[in-house]
Amino acid sequence: FENDGITTYPTNAHDINGNWDQNRYTDWQKELIGNTSQHRQIDVGLQGGTDLTKLLLKMTNYNENSVFHGDFEYKKTAFQFSGNHRSANQKLKIDLSLQYVIDNNDLPANDLTIEAINLAPNAPALYDSEGNLNWENSTFNNPLRKIKEEFLAKTNFLNAGGSLSYKLFPSLEFKTMAGFSDTRLKETKTIPSTIYNPAFGLNSSISSLLQNTGFQQSWSLEPQLQWQSVFSKSALSILAGATFQERTFGTQGIQATGFSSNSLIYNIAAATTIAIYNNDTNIYRYNAVFGRFNYSLLDRYIINLTGRRDGSSRFGSGNKFANFGAVGAAWIFGKENWIETQMPWLSFGKIRGSYGTTGNDQIGDYQYLDTYSTTPFQY
Repeated sequence: FENDGITTYPTNAHDINGNWDQNRYTDWQKELIGNTSQHRQIDVGLQGGTDLTKLLLKMTNYNENSVFHGDFEYKKTAFQFSGNHRSANQKLKIDLSLQYVIDNNDLPANDLTIEAINLAPNAPALYDSEGNLNWENSTFNNPLRKIKEEFLAKTNFLNAGGSLSYKLFPSLEFKTMAGFSDTRLKETKTIPSTIYNPAFGLNSSISSLLQNTGFQQSWSLEPQLQWQSVFSKSALSILAGATFQERTFGTQGIQATGFSSNSLIYNIAAATTIAIYNNDTNIYRYNAVFGRFNYSLLDRYIINLTGRRDGSSRFGSGNKFANFGAVGAAWIFGKENWIETQMPWLSFGKIRGSYGTTGNDQIGDYQYLDTYSTTPFQY
């Protein structure tokens, strides 16, 4: 204003037109994000067992608060179990693992410095003499109003997996691997009428609640049967197996607006208007059978044959299944007597070639359908 020769300051220049105290000074960075963030972590574990069986049990508890005004914190508790067992004759092998995590995120929904970073140093105090948010006669947009927008995210996560193998005969082994996971998320954010200047005369009829829920559940199973034998000058290995997988994923987003009281803002049934923005469930399934034949002669000449049939729900009718195969051969010429004699400096030499077909289903769920979607809005 001085450079432009302006002496009559506009009504919104509160820092210099006399509305705000000229002698006041606040370091807004220190004021808004100057608190001390503390965190703690506690780990408790127990392990033991024998030569054949081993077990591990562990718990972790983590807590962290924020540098912002208010009682915000992030909490996580995790449990872990793992174990394995081997039979005395080494025919049976079992491996197990389990994880369960409880995650609570109660950190601020907004960065308080986004608006306040340009506040004048002599902007008014955050609270009035009675401890309420200060609006300084509607000349001050109090950055702490955003604290009243409460955000909470709760996540529960379970993951389990393991494998089991058993030698039916010295040359025949059965093995299976299995896994399961489940994730549950619930996210809420409130926008109460108290974030606005009371001079506006707004009440809980404009308050709103945003709620998002999601889940993901998946499982997999892969049994295998392997036979292998060593003859006088050759070795033969045959493997047959199958894969089964399924994943279910769903989300729902809701906005509830208009409450008789802000104390009911977490009760969706108390809202006058409810809008559902999305309500989706996706299912993915994958199955496969496969086999492998491997023959080695004199540890030098190798033939490998593989074949599999894969099926995926991501393709349309008539295209869900496909066959794939490959053939390979190798010659480890470094083990030939004349090579070892003529070229003692060569430690290893191998020539390998293969030909086959492959594919994948990484195209997203339901991409074979028409590209339309449901929406609450008009076309």
